[in-house]
Amino acid sequence: MMVDGLSLSRPLAWPGVLRKLWEGARRWPAPLALRGRETSQGAAPVEADVRQGLGLRLLTQVDALPSRRRAAVAVSLSVLWDAFRDGHGDIRRFVASGPAAQGYVDDLSRSAARMWPARDTAKGHYFYATALMALSASYWLRPGQGELARRLARTTSALIMEGRSLRDAAKTRAA
Repeated sequence: MMVDGLSLSRPLAWPGVLRKLWEGARRWPAPLALRGRETSQGAAPVEADVRQGLGLRLLTQVDALPSRRRAAVAVSLSVLWDAFRDGHGDIRRFVASGPAAQGYVDDLSRSAARMWPARDTAKGHYFYATALMALSASYWLRPGQGELARRLARTTSALIMEGRSLRDAAKTRAA
């Protein structure tokens, strides 16, 4: 039997299959991939590790974007932030909403996962903005992640402010 060009009938093929499965699993958004696997101390250690790895990779990729693409991410993220504020008010009220907040994170995570294949296209800014918002919201629900959470907050807030100023400048030019 062949799967993605690998024979499953030969024992030597299994390492290749496992490698492909692992590569695919690394792309899953952590809040969905490991949801419900919690311990008495809160989020499972595996989830925290995966979320931290995804966060570092995402921040590194956003930092490496060319300025034009980064500006597009900033504008998209500022639009998402405004929609978040319209729907939830502020972060404190969002966290207090419990299951509704987790549903919002799950929706964003599913959206980011659907956009993943387009991340390197002209529409990739939608993926990066949605993934940043999903990761930020997941940290609001499970605080205490240290330096990564602070770096994520700094990057996200800087992008939101940049996006707002770009949107304001575009409105001024249009008027």
